[in-house]
Amino acid sequence: MNLSEMSKQLEEQKKQVAQGLLDAGVILDDWTTLNVTGELTCAPGVRIAAHVVIEGAVKLGSNVQIGPYNYLKDSTVSANTEIRPFSSLESVEIGENCRIGPYARIRDRCVIARDSSVGNFVELKATKVGASVKINHLAFLGDTELEADIIIGAGVITCNYDGTSNVKTKIEQGAFVGCGTELVAPITVGRNATIGAGSTVTHDVDPDGLTLARSRQVRIDDWHRKST
Repeated sequence: MNLSEMSKQLEEQKKQVAQGLLDAGVILDDWTTLNVTGELTCAPGVRIAAHVVIEGAVKLGSNVQIGPYNYLKDSTVSANTEIRPFSSLESVEIGENCRIGPYARIRDRCVIARDSSVGNFVELKATKVGASVKINHLAFLGDTELEADIIIGAGVITCNYDGTSNVKTKIEQGAFVGCGTELVAPITVGRNATIGAGSTVTHDVDPDGLTLARSRQVRIDDWHRKST
């Protein structure tokens, strides 16, 4: 088979996949740029934008919106969830009414419950997210369990690798983790706890109160920058 014949065969396969999706009630913005190399199952009302790649077994619930330039592999996305552009989902389960991306990466058996948001430049790895959790900006959570109604600020990371193995973080219901916080696992953040921005937390956090783990700001008056 030469390149011309291969191209025609691939185009015919794309047409067959696209027609099957259209017959199932799926809206395709541009079927010519949809690349399905696995098994894609869609409920009615799904909309798929241009330049989407599907690998493995992917299941999309009713009214799911898949934005442009997304990659999905071996994942389930439940009803009324939106996957915004340039996101990558690998081996994950996402609940109903969630908002994912843009530029989110979710991988390695993550489970996200309903009504949660995972925003731009957030990476989740082997993490379970409860209902109504907000992780909206620039965060990394690995090997973490989050209960419901939690807010994770921008720049939060879990330090989940101790040099030999992955270690776990647990964040209990209603907690608020301020921007730029480092959670050095293994660690548990208690129910309704608040952690102030810029903290490096190395011990379990008690419920309800405010925890700060950062040095006091000081000014050094007799310091001068070295000239070059």
